[in-house]
Amino acid sequence: MSQRSLSSTDDLQEAQYYSDGYRKILRGIALCLEIASGILVTAVALYLRLAHLQPPMDTLNWKLLCNDMSLYEKQAINDNSIMLYVMILAVPTLFIFIGEVEFGLASKKSYFENMDKMERMRTNRPRIIRIYAMFFIGIILASFTADYIKILIASPRPYFLTTFGTNCPMAFNGTKTYDFYEALKSFPNHLASIAGFTCTFAVGYAHKVRVPCSTPLLTPIMTQGFLMLAVTASLDQYTSHFAHTLDIFAGLLIGFLTALYMSNLLRFILELKLTDNKNRWLNFLDFMIPRVTMPPTFLAETMNTRTTNSQRNN
Repeated sequence: MSQRSLSSTDDLQEAQYYSDGYRKILRGIALCLEIASGILVTAVALYLRLAHLQPPMDTLNWKLLCNDMSLYEKQAINDNSIMLYVMILAVPTLFIFIGEVEFGLASKKSYFENMDKMERMRTNRPRIIRIYAMFFIGIILASFTADYIKILIASPRPYFLTTFGTNCPMAFNGTKTYDFYEALKSFPNHLASIAGFTCTFAVGYAHKVRVPCSTPLLTPIMTQGFLMLAVTASLDQYTSHFAHTLDIFAGLLIGFLTALYMSNLLRFILELKLTDNKNRWLNFLDFMIPRVTMPPTFLAETMNTRTTNSQRNN
């Protein structure tokens, strides 16, 4: 082997060494940014949900509002919100967990060969973390969007005049309580947005991510079940006089669009060609820095040129 070839090999190894180190630094930076942004969005979403923020009441036409029959003689009944929140969060979470256990134990992927059950589950752990991270971040985004719109648009709930109508027509100049502010945050419905996201995400998981090789009939059954769960949770807000029809439709639309984006993003991440599946955590660096795939003809021409040049040098 000539001195020139040895030098080129050393240069290639040195370049690869620095390239690997550079990629590790970028992955560390990307992971820190992901954690920081996730914490920030979660904190803002919790603040919007728990803080007693006041919607812009000066935009309301109080004379017209006091004569709005859709806000009169409707008392909120049967507040099942807590139970419905638990159901729309717990059922999809449990379904995803069962699907990932099935994938880890029954998958025929090449990297699962010659592994016992515990090794399979440990190898599948990064995938589970990626799926649940996308799921819970999507819940936070749907909640943030719904609550942010609530504080931008003052929209009375159906029971508004029944509870606070004694102040009409004095434009409600008395003391404003937390319940009064909450009664002006009807649009969009928060429960419907969360239900729309969790159930749509679970349906997308069942069709795009989960491998239904052993239970093919379970997918349409679970799809129908999740759709019925979203509809039931949303309609309960209407029948209990906590939200108008438009509020529910807007909430479902927010949840649906958020789930559509997150489920497609999840599928994109899971379909990346991973070189190290065991030690890979949630990392968005793979699509932050795009890869360029050359056409086969270009690659063939490049290889032929390199071969010709090496023959001439020898």
